Amino acid sequence: MNDYEVDYELIRETIVKFGERMEALGFPKILEDIEGSGKIGKCVRDPRDTQRVLQIVKYLKSVAQDLIEEERELIQKGQIDPAIPQAKAALEECYQTMKLCVVDTQGPGQAEAQRRAQLAAAQKVQPTMRVAAPQQRQALPAPRVAAAPVQLTPAQMAQIRAAQMARTKALVPSQVIPGAPRGR
Repeated sequence: MNDYEVDYELIRETIVKFGERMEALGFPKILEDIEGSGKIGKCVRDPRDTQRVLQIVKYLKSVAQDLIEEERELIQKGQIDPAIPQAKAALEECYQTMKLCVVDTQGPGQAEAQRRAQLAAAQKVQPTMRVAAPQQRQALPAPRVAAAPVQLTPAQMAQIRAAQMARTKALVPSQVIPGAPRGR
């Protein structure tokens, strides 16, 4: 008997839908990676083993780190990109659906609840279809409050760093597949 059940079709549809949302937000490279013939593209087309699912999770984690780094660079330049929070929300939704794609059949009473959650998630993820052309992303200048540059206190900087670290730590492969290697 298998220890885990994996909904491969839901993984595939979730990742492709995520790529299309990211392209619409102005991040076309992610969809290129997902639909391409590289390592991630192969894993998305056929996520039939644990190694490939782990590669997808690792890729999602690297996308999260790239988004955080890009946001940090824009903040340092004094700019705001409204697409980044939307991209983070799309990434979080994709990741949460990915977690539902793997059901632990050995857990006491958990398998049935996870299957119900997986079914609900599968109904939300509709087959993908391109509807709109990708948008061009442009960083907007930060709103000007005062002529002097804003100086953050060490407490405010610590609070921003803590929030960024919490978002980065949220994407850990071991949360998706028990027994996965921890860390990067």
